[in-house]
Amino acid sequence: MQQAGVQPRSQTAQPPRALFTRRKIILAGVILAALLAYAWVWFARPANIRDLSVGNRLAHSGLMASWKAGDIIVLLRHAERCDRSTRSCMAAENGITLHGAAVATQLGTVFSTLGLANTDVLASDTLRTQQTAQLAFKPQTATVQHWLFKCSGDVLGQALGQKTAQRNLALVTHSECFDRLERQMGITETTRNPYANALFIRVGSDGHKPRILGFMHAKNWRLASLAPAA
Repeated sequence: MQQAGVQPRSQTAQPPRALFTRRKIILAGVILAALLAYAWVWFARPANIRDLSVGNRLAHSGLMASWKAGDIIVLLRHAERCDRSTRSCMAAENGITLHGAAVATQLGTVFSTLGLANTDVLASDTLRTQQTAQLAFKPQTATVQHWLFKCSGDVLGQALGQKTAQRNLALVTHSECFDRLERQMGITETTRNPYANALFIRVGSDGHKPRILGFMHAKNWRLASLAPAA
């Protein structure tokens, strides 16, 4: 007989220790799920763009072989602009400086070594990009295209639409184009793109998606070997 005022114990009630253990298991499961989600985001995200001047990255990047095959799109930012510098101008103030012209000329040696026979050159409709293209890709003549100025919309698609199979495509352009294309290709941490910086993208005929091989600052070309990896 039940005593007055005493409620019968539920048959389904769990002991305090079992309830505490169950809560720990749930908490551990939540923490594990969070860690797995974090790991997936970390490893699945695109890697930062590689600086090809570090170590033997340039030699091992496959750039030389891809360039020879005509599978490269290279974005080249114009050399130092004169209207934002205290240095002397090459010509008009809206063009590049004499210092920038010297840098672009040095780049001309680099691209001449890579070979320009199978390379098409486009430049935006600004004097600074056209002067840079003339010095960096001589004797090739740049075709002027307005979309390379602000680079709005599908930059990668426009570049691919301009590329001919087995011919490299050089785009002499502005920092906005670098930022836009990098974001479009899934790069969340865009690179710093100083004057005359080059960004190389491999566009093969094997059906694979375009892939960024890396970048090279103009000042670092003299430190890099253009010899392919052994």
